[in-house]
Amino acid sequence: MSSEQVSTNIITPNSEDCETIEAGVSGASVKKVYRSSGWVVIKSHQDIGIDETNGRNLLSPYLKLPEVLEFDDNSIVYPYIPGPNLDQLATISPDNALGPIRNTLTAHVAMWNSTCNQEPATGGYVAKIAKTEKILWEARLAQNSLTDLATNDFIINGVKIGKINQALYVLKSTIESAAQRGSVLTHGDEGWNNHILAPTGEVFSIDFGTAGRRIPGEAIAKFIGWFPAVAISALDYNLFIENGQAILTTETKLDPSLASLVKDGVLPELQGFIDTQGRSSEVAACLMTYFIRELQWLKKRGREEMEPHLIAMALSCLPAIMNGKLNLSFLE
Repeated sequence: MSSEQVSTNIITPNSEDCETIEAGVSGASVKKVYRSSGWVVIKSHQDIGIDETNGRNLLSPYLKLPEVLEFDDNSIVYPYIPGPNLDQLATISPDNALGPIRNTLTAHVAMWNSTCNQEPATGGYVAKIAKTEKILWEARLAQNSLTDLATNDFIINGVKIGKINQALYVLKSTIESAAQRGSVLTHGDEGWNNHILAPTGEVFSIDFGTAGRRIPGEAIAKFIGWFPAVAISALDYNLFIENGQAILTTETKLDPSLASLVKDGVLPELQGFIDTQGRSSEVAACLMTYFIRELQWLKKRGREEMEPHLIAMALSCLPAIMNGKLNLSFLE
């Protein structure tokens, strides 16, 4: 059932006092509506009222979240927060985004430390391995799907990667092994567009309907990988196939201020948790997964030209998975 078809008892008026808010790739209907009490946000989608109230109950002891004004199964109402999300703020003013980003990460790391236990992770990336593999196999380089190139050994920007099925075996093994080590409570959709800086200086996390227990590397990868995945510009690429080798070279550009924000702002806040927990290989595997899964949203984001570059970014994570040394070469 589509977001327009869900049954809801929450009425959205059709007037100039109602405007649609861009809602990312989730498919939810999100409207800003004026009521007598002030502006509110009404979200509508199948089971969104159930999912977001459950997520809020899990996360509210640890994160700053907007108050729920009312909800039914398929809709939920929040106060409107007049402020930029941290993706917008970082794009406009990286220096002003640094403090809110650090504060957000501090809250999430504290939540992970407080909720870390040996309960195996069953949700998130560990449950999406087969779908992730399918996305990669169906991705295309020039006129070839990666299935067409399955017998070739890949060399990406001068680094030997090997065959795709071997890379996916390492990815699957690492994610499944991490899941058996234990899990933490995570927001579930940590992209920087889901954190809003309010006029008070507080950062509110939103879109928490998928909150639950996952391997921490998944949340870390989404924080680190967001800007490389959604803000990098594609410049050029070349695929050369010869003697059983697929040689892929790519050229991209990420705004230096955003690259610096990730290297000097995001990563230092997470590095202590990564090192203490010994999770570098897990984070690299989750980055690989994250970049692969972003392939499915390229058309909706209007960024189809990024397909070969995301493939290269994903497969370039393989050496870090194997040697346990996190490498952020995609920021260069």
